[in-house]
Amino acid sequence: MKVLVLSDLYPPHSVGGYELRCHEIVGEISRRGHEVSVLTIKWPDDQPDDGPVHRLLYASPFRDVTPAEHQFDVLRLNRRWHQLAWAYWTRRNYALTRQVAKDLNPDLVFVWNMQYLGPSPVLAVQDLGIPTAFNLEAYWLSNLKTELVSDPSPFKRLYRTVMFGIGDFADLDLRHLISISQSLKDSYVEVGFPEQSITVIPRGVPSEWILDESVDLTAFANGKDGIRLLLVARLCPEKAPDTAIRAVSYVVNKYQRHDVRLDVVGTGSAEYMDELKALVTSSDLDRYVHFLGAKEHSEVISLYAKYGALIFPSRWVEPFGGVILEAMSKGLPVIATARGGALEIIVDGENGLLAPVDEPEVLADRIMHLFSDEDRLIKLRRSAVRTVRENYSNEIIVNRTLQYLATMVGEDRQRGDL
Repeated sequence: MKVLVLSDLYPPHSVGGYELRCHEIVGEISRRGHEVSVLTIKWPDDQPDDGPVHRLLYASPFRDVTPAEHQFDVLRLNRRWHQLAWAYWTRRNYALTRQVAKDLNPDLVFVWNMQYLGPSPVLAVQDLGIPTAFNLEAYWLSNLKTELVSDPSPFKRLYRTVMFGIGDFADLDLRHLISISQSLKDSYVEVGFPEQSITVIPRGVPSEWILDESVDLTAFANGKDGIRLLLVARLCPEKAPDTAIRAVSYVVNKYQRHDVRLDVVGTGSAEYMDELKALVTSSDLDRYVHFLGAKEHSEVISLYAKYGALIFPSRWVEPFGGVILEAMSKGLPVIATARGGALEIIVDGENGLLAPVDEPEVLADRIMHLFSDEDRLIKLRRSAVRTVRENYSNEIIVNRTLQYLATMVGEDRQRGDL
């Protein structure tokens, strides 16, 4: 098959996990002998063409508009200017995408996150009659529908259709949607997407990351040298790093464990980072909580084996939780919030532990439960690796994805859509 991937961000540009997963899947599909091209945003230092990656599209001007800029834009003139600019750039993106699609003549288009692009590139390929599948790892498409369909103001709905370069949300062909989790699928169905159009295929991890069964997990950090905890996240209120910090306070003060250490990998806005550091200092936790900053993804993968548990305290409904799989693939037990995609990966007490959202004392109890029994911890390590090996290797996930895409193209050809 010839596949054209549409994505707003593509490595080396990323803000989260979906861009990295997109890169992994593109590589895996290419290794299977398929011809894959990527069309994405061009950033200032990019070359327009980077092998099969075409960096040509324009990003939404709202991406870099800060709340402070909104606050001081009293007459909303700055916002209106950005809206008019975006109305122009969406049409440029439509024309650019249409030309690339004509030149490449793909059998199908695989759409990933389009938050910073909007729907115009999708409309361009669908207007050419190219079968289109959407890989849903977040809420961008349901948010778009809310903006264009559900706003009570008809004027705002009309204005947004002009700004996004789309006549009607119904113009999008949404027959082929792949959701990363049942939780995310349910959220789309709740806002009116047809259930029968959404197939659940979770994310995977590269097979080479997954520990071999012969690895001696008793040699890993199992509490003998202290309670070593890791948190890996984009640091923002939704990810709830503050809950993890407060849990450490309970471990220290309630359980009198002064051998605990929480390492936080990731970064966020300067204001939020200051809040977190102030929380650490005010809680007298400077010797227990350490901010390691952002790290390359390869560095993060190598870190997992050095810890006793990954803390995943997210307070929003995570569509899936790729960090959970990464950690488990390396034999690292995960203590996660009991909501969203985590519930589809972790069976409490069997391959990880679950805790309620925003309850740091309960999270601390779960940490102590894990580290109070070395045999239990090693058992969870083994089960975590086995879960990933049997269900979430990229080999398994890409097989399912390619089967879905091939079936989709075949069905569209039978309908005469091509």
